[in-house]
Amino acid sequence: MRALTQLDPYAPWLIRAFFLGYLLLGLWIAPDYGVSWDEPIQRGHGMVSTDYINRFFGIEAERYAPEFELETYEHRHYGVLFTVACFKLERLLGLDSFREYHLLRHYAVFIVFWLGSIGFYLLLQHRFRNWKWALVGMLFLLLCPRIFAHSFFNVKDGVLVGAIMWALYTMVRFVETPRWTWALAHGFVSAIAIDIRIVAIIVPALTVAWIAVGFFSGKTSFWKAFTALGIYGVATLVFTIAGWPYLWEDPLGRLLEAYQVMGNYQWGGEVRLWGEFLYPKGSLPWYYLPSWMLITIPVGIMLFFLAGLWRLGYRLVKRSPRLRTDAIVLSLLAIPVGMVILKGSVLYDDWRQMYFIYPSFAFLALTGAEGLHRRLRAKWAVPFLLALTIGMGIVQMVRYHPFQHVYFNVLAGAHRELRFDQDYWGLAYKQAFEKLLEMDNSQVIPFYTQNYPGTANHAFLPREKEARFRQVWEEKGAKYYLSNFRERRELNLFRRKAFPFIEPVFFIYAGKTPIIGVYRVEDYWDRVEGKQGDWRLKE
Repeated sequence: MRALTQLDPYAPWLIRAFFLGYLLLGLWIAPDYGVSWDEPIQRGHGMVSTDYINRFFGIEAERYAPEFELETYEHRHYGVLFTVACFKLERLLGLDSFREYHLLRHYAVFIVFWLGSIGFYLLLQHRFRNWKWALVGMLFLLLCPRIFAHSFFNVKDGVLVGAIMWALYTMVRFVETPRWTWALAHGFVSAIAIDIRIVAIIVPALTVAWIAVGFFSGKTSFWKAFTALGIYGVATLVFTIAGWPYLWEDPLGRLLEAYQVMGNYQWGGEVRLWGEFLYPKGSLPWYYLPSWMLITIPVGIMLFFLAGLWRLGYRLVKRSPRLRTDAIVLSLLAIPVGMVILKGSVLYDDWRQMYFIYPSFAFLALTGAEGLHRRLRAKWAVPFLLALTIGMGIVQMVRYHPFQHVYFNVLAGAHRELRFDQDYWGLAYKQAFEKLLEMDNSQVIPFYTQNYPGTANHAFLPREKEARFRQVWEEKGAKYYLSNFRERRELNLFRRKAFPFIEPVFFIYAGKTPIIGVYRVEDYWDRVEGKQGDWRLKE
């Protein structure tokens, strides 16, 4: 790090160049990602809430979802701040196609995450007082492939990570300096996070706890702590209600209702981990979350994180002045993980509902790297390990693009397509359609897709490409069968190479793992007996 000292006069320009480069890169590659299960569904939530807003304020406007009323809507307990904002923006811009709706959301998710990364940088700069270390921490954040990919298409979890990064920064500043200005800023950011996903209610809970710790340790007077918490509490509540239309008519009652419903959320599907099918609706094993983190976070970053935990323990013994900042950040990782494990909370689709803890993970990995650099006599060792970690991270990001959301590290082992959930959201159907167009010159290509993401990504194609395909709802009219091997039945047929998985045309790969299969089936239908799920070929 000392070798970069001569660059200090140019630090502001280098930092601006980093964030500008990151912004331009994101805007460039955002269209590469397909459409997931949740994006059209979340757009629907925004339409229902927009109708309610218009009715609440007596605005005469067309009904976007006339078949639903927010008060009885099945998904009324979701925070809708982001999705309402996106729907309002698409109306303002006059967008009129499925592709335009969801490209807008990809750009919007990325912009929110990019803005959040600025807050994360400020947190690192505040803690380490060194712009070079802060930029290394930014690379730890961005070079986790799954987090990076979700920062483009995940309209819930990716957006929440962006908000949480500002919440972390403002929480640290507010706890250290409980002034009214930081109370308002932190209250505003906390409310935004809650209005995206109610799990963010842990932010005000931890904030209150840390202010209380400051009071009982004698760092903060009673009246200062009481006043600061009062301003923060009012600001959080007011801003939360303002950004969540469902709360307007009964704020506290409906907020409690939403927390209870989402805290006991049930999902009827099944997930795959270490080759075993599990049912989140029942009780996931305690190792579900730790396992997914173990096999999807780059190994180098994970090792630095372990060094960071060791460093934090050392500071605890020495009572380092930086201990409180590190402990605050750790609390937004350790407590949610502990609660999930102890409560047996429903998680599904890898650990995406917990991605909001990753900024804390990256922060602590950086404390590990910085601590090792301070203590090791061989000053070249940590820069070498950092260069190796960052270099390998960049290679993996390029290698997996645009399927970073299906990244596994070496600890996942072989035959991953049979042992772990892969492209559960079906984004890679987009690339499957594009490749099929290159291989089949037919004017119209009849296809059947296993699940809704295939339908969504067909609609996501440019109109001239979309028109080349015809979706078949009765399988026997299809020329091609597309699958992301999402369900147990599909996976078993794929493993046995039974119909319709007999004649592969091509696979879409993430690294070396097939995540989408395209199969020719038109020549088999006259030999097929039974219904889907129980197909048999006549001998």
